[in-house]
Amino acid sequence: MEEGWPEYAPEMAAGIFFICIAQLSLAAFSTVLEFLKERNVFVKEIAGDTYSVIPYFLSKQFTEFPLLCFLPLLEDFIMFDGIYFRKGTFWYIAIVYALMMQIGSSTGYFVSSIFSNMEQAAICTAFVIIPMIMFGGLLVNLQTLPAIISWAQYTSPLRFAFEALLWI
Repeated sequence: MEEGWPEYAPEMAAGIFFICIAQLSLAAFSTVLEFLKERNVFVKEIAGDTYSVIPYFLSKQFTEFPLLCFLPLLEDFIMFDGIYFRKGTFWYIAIVYALMMQIGSSTGYFVSSIFSNMEQAAICTAFVIIPMIMFGGLLVNLQTLPAIISWAQYTSPLRFAFEALLWI
């Protein structure tokens, strides 16, 4: 154990990592299932030149942002003292969690835009999220990765969220 870390640091790290995974997965799966319900209308409106993809995506992100921030704030209120974060870091943690929800939501939009079938999209979402978890930094020691796949750790948003929360 490194000097300066409390003896409960491994449990704290596991808890932080689990919460990051939950934020990312919850947002991704809920977005995949929701967008596929709207997909036919979206395709018709794109074909009719009502608007383009970028305004649609930005408007969806803007309107869903309060909801995507509410859940991380609620979880942060509940578990802040349970994970023993340092005093004064509440809002930093809330920002990292809210960003993880945004990344999960964007991942869900990306996957659901590829498939027209809800079951296929849900299965593929798992295959997109699992590498993020594997290269997130808790399950696999990133310093021992072979050079041929070590680049993959930089594609995982979980890695950056995990590191940010460990530094907070």
